[in-house]
Amino acid sequence: MRPGFLGRFVWHVACAAILLAPLPVGAEPAHGIAMYGKPALPPDFVSLPYANPDAPKGGRIIFGEAGGFDSLNPYILKGSAPWGLGLHTVESLMARSIDEPFTLYGLLAESVETDESRSWVEFTLLPEARLSDGSPVTVEAVMWSYE
Repeated sequence: MRPGFLGRFVWHVACAAILLAPLPVGAEPAHGIAMYGKPALPPDFVSLPYANPDAPKGGRIIFGEAGGFDSLNPYILKGSAPWGLGLHTVESLMARSIDEPFTLYGLLAESVETDESRSWVEFTLLPEARLSDGSPVTVEAVMWSYE
């Protein structure tokens, strides 16, 4: 046997194994994501089943708050923000449907894509998603909020 043959043979087998190994494949982009199976609502749904899309719009809502608050930042660790402020002033990329546990549908996200192990996620933003000043929601704005 020639010297170094076994080392070269092992090297070639390892390279072939790496090249021929299946690459991780992501799922197709979807309008929602569920822990088990697929979301119940179709991609073109207009409203959640328990919501009335023809309900009157506008008006005024008043929430009572026992005690007080010292900040309008709903994410502070010290101090106190008004109850529910984050629910009514901030939108997330996806939202839950209360009749489907562990299912999320796109809110600011047009679609979501992830692999089977859920080790990564990629969102596509809705083109019509806007910030409070009317400017479009960008990837940079989402990352700034996340970080």
